[in-house]
Amino acid sequence: MSSTLSSTELIENCHNNTSNTYLDGEGSAMTTMSHSQINEVNIREARQFRLLYVVCFMLFLMVALAGRIIPTKWRNKITGTTVKRSVIGEAKAAANTIVPFAFMA
Repeated sequence: MSSTLSSTELIENCHNNTSNTYLDGEGSAMTTMSHSQINEVNIREARQFRLLYVVCFMLFLMVALAGRIIPTKWRNKITGTTVKRSVIGEAKAAANTIVPFAFMA
């Protein structure tokens, strides 16, 4: 939805906290999401992040537990690391590495 506003109307709309208004390249005012809509999106994304993190953490926890079954020499060759962490530390590090990539756009 695009409409032409005078500069005083634009300033009044900018001071009104119900929505953000800016000018597009043609001098028309365009309205973006209101603050409450932005908060709803942030809350929804936070919930999605937490859910995905918990699911990935559980998956990587099972992988780390399975990795403890194989001998240490083999595990170091397979993973390519010599860092010794707890099972939970390994799962947390893997989840912290993978989950943020799902939210990059």
